[in-house]
Amino acid sequence: MKFNSNIEEGTDKKEAFKIIGSIISEDAIILDYGCGNKELKKYLPKKHEYYGYNLYNIPFPKGNHFGLYFNFIICNQVIEHMNLEELELFFERCNKTLKEDGKIIIGTININEFYNLIDFWNDPSHIRPYTEESIRQMAEQYGFEIEKTIKYMERINPFKVLINKLHLMDNKTGIIVILRRET
Repeated sequence: MKFNSNIEEGTDKKEAFKIIGSIISEDAIILDYGCGNKELKKYLPKKHEYYGYNLYNIPFPKGNHFGLYFNFIICNQVIEHMNLEELELFFERCNKTLKEDGKIIIGTININEFYNLIDFWNDPSHIRPYTEESIRQMAEQYGFEIEKTIKYMERINPFKVLINKLHLMDNKTGIIVILRRET
């Protein structure tokens, strides 16, 4: 079932796809967890090995279902549809299927932006919001650390920009958190 949400428009998935595509190295083995229609594939380097795992297959398969070890596990606009237990299972399974020097890329709604905060619950499939800090805390429990966070899609409506400033909130609508194994 598809729900209408202004968040999807605000975070602009194509912008996230471009950013994620720029992070992925040539010849990478990639798992796109929650791949939907596999649109991300268009933004990846030409030479790669891509595996899409549809959101409808939650939870992440037990063990190493694919028999592969991935350079990148991408989870874009998916974690807000997971409860805490499912997110723990996701990290546990990432630990088993990610190469030693592999990375997890998580894209989600920036809930620290005023209008995302308001609109988040308009999508009944959203279970809970995750911030950069909550992702960091969860990742650390499974031996991962934040390598980099990218905030993207700046609000341009002057009224919305002003409201964000008045509430001391962020003006970017999406975040991408890149995780690596702790060093």
